[in-house]
Amino acid sequence: MNQTKMFFCGDIGGTYSRLTLYMNTNNELKNYEALYSKKYINSDYDRFDDILTNFIQETNMESFDCISIACAGPVINNCVHFSNISWTIDKQHLEKIYSTKVCILNDFEASGYGIQLLEEGEIVILNKGTKQDNGVKCCIGPGTGLGQCFMINDQCFPSEGGHCDFSPENKLEYELQQHILSNTGKNVVIENIVSGTGIVNIYNFLSCKFPKHIDNDLQKKLTKSHIKAKLISSSNNILCLKTMEIFFKHYGKEVRNSCLKWLPYGGCYISGGLTPRFINELQDPDQIFMKTLLQDHMKNIIENIPIYGVIIDDLGQRGAYLKAFQETL
Repeated sequence: MNQTKMFFCGDIGGTYSRLTLYMNTNNELKNYEALYSKKYINSDYDRFDDILTNFIQETNMESFDCISIACAGPVINNCVHFSNISWTIDKQHLEKIYSTKVCILNDFEASGYGIQLLEEGEIVILNKGTKQDNGVKCCIGPGTGLGQCFMINDQCFPSEGGHCDFSPENKLEYELQQHILSNTGKNVVIENIVSGTGIVNIYNFLSCKFPKHIDNDLQKKLTKSHIKAKLISSSNNILCLKTMEIFFKHYGKEVRNSCLKWLPYGGCYISGGLTPRFINELQDPDQIFMKTLLQDHMKNIIENIPIYGVIIDDLGQRGAYLKAFQETL
């Protein structure tokens, strides 16, 4: 009897859609293979359906067992309305179009499940701690937004913790908060700071406040680019350096806050699209991220929590695969 199953799995963020075709041959969760993967720029497409149809056609697959999609946003009634792009992904619609089983889950819920499929060499120890095998785990990470979730006994619970309030700590950060508020008209949350979007927000504020330090060549590139955060984080311009200082400070604070809220002695996993790019800054004890994370108050608690940097970019797809696998047992 042929037990081979084929799964189309996706991790759909605010900027990119990452799709993978997985094959499982014997109904063992970890016996899987990624046959084909592709990353799409969302702004090039009017609808997610166009990306999925394109991907399926490229694989030349005529039949498959499940479509499993991890989405950057809350899943309400098996439907996700994206905040950064004008897309809707609806389970019933996809089931009707593609005549197969469909799973829709939050992207960081998927990341939480993907932790079960991490292999040696795919994480970097940021803080060794004392791991408890049955302890709570959590996952947090910035990409276009700031995702969070926590896990108990491999059951994952999504969170919208990235939308908790941003708390400025000095006059400059208060002015940053007011700048974002005046531009958006919305409550300023930690995701507005600790994310790719946040990097751009901070830089734009500093550029307005200190215009004499603007690098005109960089400014021209930013105007034309859809990877603004990458350009800013790679520049030695004084405004960019200050931008990243503020970003890493609050990144460390938010990881610390997550550890104090959930006490994840099973491990705090820092993932997201920006983590592999910044892994050197995250693990350096002399940089502001680690100094903020391990500040004196409650340091004895944080030091005992294992904290890992996830250096792969397909954690969400792996979690989507896990849900598809479970759906077809």
